Amino acid sequence: MKTLVKKPFYFVRHGRNDWNERELCQGFTAIPLNDSGCREISGACPFIQKLPFEKIVSSPLKQALQSAQIIQKACNKPLTIVDELKGRHWGDVECNPTPTQWGMKLHSTT
Repeated sequence: MKTLVKKPFYFVRHGRNDWNERELCQGFTAIPLNDSGCREISGACPFIQKLPFEKIVSSPLKQALQSAQIIQKACNKPLTIVDELKGRHWGDVECNPTPTQWGMKLHSTT
C-alpha cells in the first residue's frame, strides 16, 4: 500500500476572461484570459513566489493554462498539464447566461 506524503497544496483559480465578464456559463470551452485576467494573475505572482512549492499543475483549457504559464514564468517552476483537471461540461447550458442571471439561487448544501 502506498503512503500519501503530506505536502502543502496551493490552488489558484484562473484569471478572468470575457465570458466571466458577461456571466456566461463555461466549463470545457477554452476562453483566453482578457487583459484584466492577465493583470490579476500577474498581480498574484509576487505572493505566489514566496510560497514553497515544486511544480505547477494545470488544466489544458486556455484560461487555466495561460494563468499557469504566467505563474511559471514568474516562478521558474516546471508545468504539468493534466487533462482530468478540465472543468465540468455544461452541455447546452454552456455559453449561455449563468443561473444567477436567470434569477435563480443556486442550491447550497451548507
